[in-house]
Amino acid sequence: MDVATLERLRQLAVSAYQAGRLADAETHCAQILGSQPEDYPSLVMSGILSAQSGHPQRACQLLQRAIAINEAEPLAHGNLGIVLTMLGQHAEALASFDHAIRLSPQYADAYFNRAIALIRLQRFDQALSSNNEALRLRPDFLPALHNAARLLMQLNRIAEALPYYDRAIASDPSSLQPYIGKAQALMSLGRPLDALIDVDKALTLAPDDLGLLDCRANVLEKLKRFDAALAARARCAELVPNSPEAHYNTGFCLQLMGRFEDALVNYDRALALRPDFAAAHNQRAATLCSLSLFDQALESSDRALAAAREFASAYVNRGIALQALGRTEEALGNFEYAIALEPRQWSAHYNRAAALLQLQRCQEALASYDRCNQLDPENAEGYLARALGLLAQGNFHDGFQYYEWRHRSFPARVLKLPQAQWSGETSVQGKTLFVHWEQGLGDTLQFCRYALLAAKLGASVILEVQPALRRLLSSLATNVEPVTQARMPDDLDAAHRRTAARGAPSEHVQAIAPGPRIRLTTGLETAADSGSRSMLSLPAPRGIAPERLEVLPPAPRIELVTGLERAADADFWCPMLSLPAACRITADNVRVMPPYLFAERQAVARWQRQIGSGGFKIGICWQGSKGKQDEGRSFPAALFRDIAAIPGVRLISLQKGHGSEQLRCLPSGMSVETLGDEFDAAPRAFVDSAAVMEVLDLVITSDTAIAHLAGALGRPC
Repeated sequence: MDVATLERLRQLAVSAYQAGRLADAETHCAQILGSQPEDYPSLVMSGILSAQSGHPQRACQLLQRAIAINEAEPLAHGNLGIVLTMLGQHAEALASFDHAIRLSPQYADAYFNRAIALIRLQRFDQALSSNNEALRLRPDFLPALHNAARLLMQLNRIAEALPYYDRAIASDPSSLQPYIGKAQALMSLGRPLDALIDVDKALTLAPDDLGLLDCRANVLEKLKRFDAALAARARCAELVPNSPEAHYNTGFCLQLMGRFEDALVNYDRALALRPDFAAAHNQRAATLCSLSLFDQALESSDRALAAAREFASAYVNRGIALQALGRTEEALGNFEYAIALEPRQWSAHYNRAAALLQLQRCQEALASYDRCNQLDPENAEGYLARALGLLAQGNFHDGFQYYEWRHRSFPARVLKLPQAQWSGETSVQGKTLFVHWEQGLGDTLQFCRYALLAAKLGASVILEVQPALRRLLSSLATNVEPVTQARMPDDLDAAHRRTAARGAPSEHVQAIAPGPRIRLTTGLETAADSGSRSMLSLPAPRGIAPERLEVLPPAPRIELVTGLERAADADFWCPMLSLPAACRITADNVRVMPPYLFAERQAVARWQRQIGSGGFKIGICWQGSKGKQDEGRSFPAALFRDIAAIPGVRLISLQKGHGSEQLRCLPSGMSVETLGDEFDAAPRAFVDSAAVMEVLDLVITSDTAIAHLAGALGRPC
């Protein structure tokens, strides 16, 4: 082949390559090499073309032949390094890049590709240094800018990554990947709104780009703007209807929204397209757990593990299903296997702790919760679960302190009032404390008692409760015994409480209006001891030696309200469920005397007449309100069947609303009495329940407000 023809074919090969006609370029190179097998430029180009067409082994051979002909040319060394990286020979690739750089210290591409090889070798700091050298030589080198940002993200230097993404966007505003990377960085920095702004800018350039739509959905899910996130997921599924990933992501969004049935439909679509899609089987299992379909969840977990045997998350979901099915020891084994696969998986440690707690292995459970908190110090769930573990162990002081993490774990009504929040550090003697409700009716019934302890500490308590509980809780304000009535010896005081336990509180206990506080004093005090305080002579209870009584300052009181109007009059405020921590509750003082609430006498008499006295009367309740908080609490009404069959037992329903429909399909022969539509009808929430409980012999209930009411009334439950 003459020189002119050789040169013409070389130019044709280059032109075809630059135009993207790779097959034509390969043809021209083959023509040259057929005549001139030692032609260095054609060997190099043919090697590059082979690599780009998916034949890295052939590319490697061609480039090595080129280097054997001309070892001093850096281009062949640099491209050989790229091919070796493709083949997974990263150490050899690194040597090729180093050789190229020695031959040409200004070879920016070699520094960039050297960084890629170092990334594959997980030598991230060295990779960043090499990448930065490429940027020093070519400041607007877009792939290197993006690579620098990704390396900084990998090194958890996220804030430093942002300027590189900004430089990449400025270098080529039409390039979409830097927008996605920057959004991910902003998300990691806790700035999802800023991330959304950047993604939306990019979407104006490419409204249907799948990467951007996916990124937008991720951001919106983080912001809990699920409807908008679902729209982005649905658009992805429209654009690629045969993509199992698109349907999977739609299902995951629906799962986050609590639309579990719809989520299952989308997971099933993904699995129809890819039956061995392990992640879809796994999330299907998680969704089935949320629907309390634990047998089916176990089956889906097994399918996930058949598709991916070492899938740690599938072992976690399998364990959750097993634990719900009462197979806690097996569940524990699954959680521990998940930890062996992924020692840093938070959910595996979390669920292991829950299983250990159920097995009464409290110390091991607390250690697992501690591990959760080490792995993710910002995740409130771990601290809250540790609080519940401590409380279950009887460590009320530490448990209630950890329970303060609840505000970052689940939605609760926590106000931010201008006054200081009372946490127990400051004395409330003679001060006014505003306490507000924050969770459900049952929580208010259970925790309102701690207002009594705040009053005992000398506070005048303004207690805000839900309007539905106002009437029932009015009896709480008459129960501030430590500061509104003469203290009696323990034996007589106990007798008084037993008497008050049935029906309304005793007539003489009045705390609605503040009056003089009276304290019994024993022994003889001198006038000097008593100072200027006046002394009253009151009749002592029968059978007790007369004692001197001392007038003290006006008593603290509990005032019930149903709004925030009185909040401005308080010196301090406190969420109701923070009272135990503020009052420094321990195992020694956790019990505020039951009863602390009382039924209305007239209502008790009315229900006594209606229910009658025959038989052993058991009030039953089986269903809580719908939602995630009810998982594992409710049970079917039919489970009372064996109790109903006991001779002389009468089952009386205390169930209201959701769950009452089960009474229409009870097992044959099972009978449950109902109390009519007027039972606890508005505005008498729990007023009738309280009165009926005074007539009953026993209450059996799931974990609902009925259980807390029975405890507040001191009724057997």
